[in-house]
Amino acid sequence: MNFRSPPSLSFAAAAVDIASSDSPQTVTVENYGNATLIFPIPVSGANPIIPENFALGSSEASACPLVQANASSVGTLAAVDSCQLAISYIPENETVFRGVLQLTDNDGNAAAPGYATQSIAVAARSGPPALVFAASGLALSTTYGAGAQICAGVQDASQDALPGITVNFSGAGMTFSPASAVTGSNGLACTSETGGAVGGFTAFATVPGQISDYHRSWLDRLNKLQV
Repeated sequence: MNFRSPPSLSFAAAAVDIASSDSPQTVTVENYGNATLIFPIPVSGANPIIPENFALGSSEASACPLVQANASSVGTLAAVDSCQLAISYIPENETVFRGVLQLTDNDGNAAAPGYATQSIAVAARSGPPALVFAASGLALSTTYGAGAQICAGVQDASQDALPGITVNFSGAGMTFSPASAVTGSNGLACTSETGGAVGGFTAFATVPGQISDYHRSWLDRLNKLQV
């Protein structure tokens, strides 16, 4: 890791309590010096400091030391050696997260209490996919007749289109052709109401776990009333 120009990491959107699809992201820390790099014991918490909603892997053989406040000894990195910070994003609620992972050490022969620090900015957002109404200019309270096209769009938490999602359309006394459609590359699944009935309809989509790393099915209902 170049301490003068530390990286900034951005993670894919993820569902609550589920690691993002691009986790972990790895940053390599290298000791170019001729002496052991020391990671001191923090007064509280851990070294490195890890922001909420992010996790640091420490079980791998190549992992950098994760030194807790109750540790019995400092962490070390031998001269001309390297270790890895494997950072994962696991959101605890639905929002946008930004933080800094801060590593404290004796880089440049720094000594207590003036140890050196290096910071890695991390950012991500979380939330479930969204089922949005995107029908050819139709608003939620627009009158339309038989044969009107209805499209439902499926987006992830970053508002990017999710293709390949099946959307089912239904409504009392209403006839849809087709009754289900698969979202295309633009995230839209379209159908036509051919019965001419007046009432409400439901667009129902299930996003399986393998898409955008959502490991549980998600559903939402969008009602459109004919006037």
